[in-house]
Amino acid sequence: MNETLHMLLVLFVASVLSAAALTIVYEKTQPLIEKNNGNSLDLELHEVLPNAEQFEEISFNVSGTNIVQTYKGLSNNRIVGYVFLSRTPGFSDYIKILIGTNKQQITDVKIIENAETPGLGSRITEDSFLSQFRNKDINTHEFDAIAGATISSSAVINAITETESFINKLHEQGKLQ
Repeated sequence: MNETLHMLLVLFVASVLSAAALTIVYEKTQPLIEKNNGNSLDLELHEVLPNAEQFEEISFNVSGTNIVQTYKGLSNNRIVGYVFLSRTPGFSDYIKILIGTNKQQITDVKIIENAETPGLGSRITEDSFLSQFRNKDINTHEFDAIAGATISSSAVINAITETESFINKLHEQGKLQ
């Protein structure tokens, strides 16, 4: 009985020390992780809207869409385009997509997060798929899905088509410059 109590006490102390160590490491590294994530997003925004020097987050009523964030791209304090972050359901999980646009075109598309099947659905990140969207007129709706990964690639295509429709709606309402 004494030996069992001693083992439980040792296990309890080891657990408390481990939890304390994890908490300290988490608190020390979290600000750095958040900073790096912010830097990464800024680089990705520049990739899909390269003419912009800086970005500002703006808000629109995006209810009923998969769009979760919108940024306006600025150059010399003039709006050169917009970037829309869409979170759309894929085959395995949600796919996060950045869609860069200027007044008339999709400037570029980047998949920033996905958990699709390696070798199949994950092909949505390949340039051979994404290049079909680059510099396309906003009202172009003819895109090709990936054979064997139709759910994932169709999810990306649907997100882009939804964003195009949203942009057209904003233009009609005079909310985009």
